[in-house]
Parts: sequence; C-alpha cells; structure tokens
Amino acid sequence: EKPKNGMKMSTKVKFYEEIYQKSDSYARDLRPMFDNATRFLTFKPKSVVDYGCGLGNMADMFAEKFGCEIYKYDPAIPKLSAYPPGHYDLALNTDVLEHIPEEEIDNILSNIRKLAT
Repeated sequence: EKPKNGMKMSTKVKFYEEIYQKSDSYARDLRPMFDNATRFLTFKPKSVVDYGCGLGNMADMFAEKFGCEIYKYDPAIPKLSAYPPGHYDLALNTDVLEHIPEEEIDNILSNIRKLAT
C-alpha cells in the first residue's frame, strides 16, 4: 500500500476498503468499551484521534462526554482516509490491531504513538 503522509499503511487496507464499499452501515455498541476506557482517564482530553475509527462511534462518544475536538481516521474509508494532522491529547485504537498482520503491528503502533506525543 502506498504510504500516506510518510507513514506506512497496512497491507490489509485495500481489503477493508472493499468491505466498507459493500456496506458502510457496520456499527457496534462500543458503550461498554467506552465506559471502561474513560474510567481510567486521569485527565480531560481536549483533542482525540480515533485511529482506525470505522464509523467513528467511539470518537463521537468522547466528543459528547468531554466536549473535545475529535479526528476520525480510517484508511479503508475514503471520506476518513486523510492522515491525521498534528498531535492529540489522546489516541484511540479500538478493535483494530487484531485485523493487522502481525509483522505490521509495530509500525501501526509507532504511527499511533507519533500522533499522541
């Protein structure tokens, strides 16, 4: 896959792009995961990036609860595929890494880390 913004993308991006083209209505109830994640936050984030956001349900919950600026990024969804600009107080990555080939996980985690530093 061609790198975006100098970051190497997963080889599976094209595969998930095709899945989302067939149906962009995939959604799941992320409320339990959101409740667990926010239970351990020790600060109120002003900005959040959701890396591999799918439809962005989790980012929307953060915006609602904290009134923070959110950026939704998913390379497999054309309208959300622009690489996140800048840095964020918090980077989310929910239900993503299990879909990434093992040999690419370090690269993806490195990309996420650079967004939250």
